[in-house]
Amino acid sequence: MLRAQEVLGPSRWRTEEGLLAVLKSLEEASLESWAVEVATNATVWLAPGLSDDEHTRAAWKALMAAFLNATILYAINSLAGLIGTSKRESFDQNSHPSTSHKDRAAFEALLLAIQFLLDQRAQQQEPNVHPASAATSAGLLHKFVIWPMVIGGIQAALVHHDEKTTAYLCAGMQAIGEELGTVSMIDGARLVDRLWRSHKNGFEPTSWDDLFDGAPLFLM
Repeated sequence: MLRAQEVLGPSRWRTEEGLLAVLKSLEEASLESWAVEVATNATVWLAPGLSDDEHTRAAWKALMAAFLNATILYAINSLAGLIGTSKRESFDQNSHPSTSHKDRAAFEALLLAIQFLLDQRAQQQEPNVHPASAATSAGLLHKFVIWPMVIGGIQAALVHHDEKTTAYLCAGMQAIGEELGTVSMIDGARLVDRLWRSHKNGFEPTSWDDLFDGAPLFLM
């Protein structure tokens, strides 16, 4: 809603106050409570015992952390602007320089969550990691992190200029897309790779929305 209001009637004060309220709400979210709630619902509605083990609870928590921190980055980048743009510089200098620290912390937490889920995926593919009779979601929840991985990839490529992390996320999305037999993850990898190559060729983004020109709408 804040983004729609900004388009219809730009107001720096309203955008800044709205962004701070969103960030405060996100920072107060409880990963543990959400993971417990999801595990309980999965056990009741999907199958007895499903999601009722230590590894799966950790996976649900990591999934929540991935979406939570990706949402923080999305809120900051789409409302305050990407680091390096004139919009963001004005926002940081005149109003809230602490936003950059939140930006960095959210990025690091997002990467840790994604790495945890991808590591679980790799372990799940190894024989004898889990008993054949155990119903568990551990090693499966990486299938749902396309949006957090795209947000993290954009951050790695255009904000931190981190080629290694960008390549890691692109490779992860490509592998998951091939595993699932769908193009969504592969589209995400192609978008992030294209943005990285554009950066290497001197492209400097002017706005968040410009990054998604020609990309699937849901990635915005």
